[in-house]
Amino acid sequence: MASFETPNNALESLLRVAESSITVRDLTTTQLWSVAGNEQAADIAALMDLHRFDVAPVAARRIASYVEAEVLRGRPGVASDAASPIATQHLVSSSLPLSEMILCLEDRPWYFVLDHSQVTSLITRADLQLPAVSTVIFGFVTVAEASMNQLIEHHLGGDWEQLLTHGRIEAAKRIHALRLAHNAEITLLECIQMCDRFDLIATQPQLVASLGFTSKRSFETFSKEFAELRNTLAHGGNLLDAHSDPLQGIGLFRAARGFAQRASELASDLEMLWDAYSKTVVEIENPDWHELVGENPTALPDDIVHVITAFNPRSQLRTSAINLAAQASLATIVQHSATQTWGARGSSPDGAWTEQSIAATGLTRTQACTIGSRFGQLGIFELSGAECRVVACSDEAVMRATPRRHVPANP
Repeated sequence: MASFETPNNALESLLRVAESSITVRDLTTTQLWSVAGNEQAADIAALMDLHRFDVAPVAARRIASYVEAEVLRGRPGVASDAASPIATQHLVSSSLPLSEMILCLEDRPWYFVLDHSQVTSLITRADLQLPAVSTVIFGFVTVAEASMNQLIEHHLGGDWEQLLTHGRIEAAKRIHALRLAHNAEITLLECIQMCDRFDLIATQPQLVASLGFTSKRSFETFSKEFAELRNTLAHGGNLLDAHSDPLQGIGLFRAARGFAQRASELASDLEMLWDAYSKTVVEIENPDWHELVGENPTALPDDIVHVITAFNPRSQLRTSAINLAAQASLATIVQHSATQTWGARGSSPDGAWTEQSIAATGLTRTQACTIGSRFGQLGIFELSGAECRVVACSDEAVMRATPRRHVPANP
């Protein structure tokens, strides 16, 4: 089954939360510590060393300068004599997304925060250990996990279970059973470990390349670091627990954010597929062609009709000869289990794309999805009354449910 359009992305809101919902203002919750400019430089340096501060603003009604402990040490005179003006490159806005602020700390070790034209706080690389930073990073981890699950389902279908060891599958099944016992709506795939997800993706070289990796080794190296970062955060740790060197920690964050963004972009294409499938015009040959889903649908031949194709599995285009041979095999299997079958076809709304299918009555949803999965399909159509449901073959979930009668497009 191939796609015809590209509407919106279900992961966009989740990614937006990670990228911009937490700002610099959420990080700076303590009162700004400042020094008196008229006190001796050596005394201020000793005080800053005591507090382990490298830089501090000089107290004023409107803060405009700062001092550095390294400059003050052993210097005669008062602190203000060694003060430097706060310049534009030293400032960030309090509304700056924290995900961007983390990357700014790659360029310099500290910044003053400007809020309503006033310097209100100071951010340094030491702040990378604060909970707000961990929250942002874990947001990207969550985006990556959700995206990886969709990519695995798309590229491997139900075959992914055969690619993990018996022990890993059994561990996931125990977690799955426990979650189900507590009424959680969750799939087995959502219960596997992060390292398992990376192992499954590693079996698909083209997918690895699409995620931005130039070699299997670079992917394996990143996957280990990402999994360790995720586990560190999940157990209450922070970025500096994962990497004690702040610059290395920021580099890991940059890589993790980029991976989450790329995985989300690829997964969004899959969400667009489901939207595109829901716009498919479905026709049945009985004996002439009649619409079952479209602008002028006719009555269904039975209460439930399933429509399945073998064309272009997982939306990967194949030659006409290969598609027709697969469709013939599918028809034989469906006819063996169904009460009645008809020739069918699915088309894009503008008629530019058409795929042969088979319509059948007498199948259960499980039977229809099992057959579709056997031929590499992401989903099948289930028609009932006035509704058309697009059902995922992997777990029988209804991905889209729309009226069988399509609203005519505006001319």
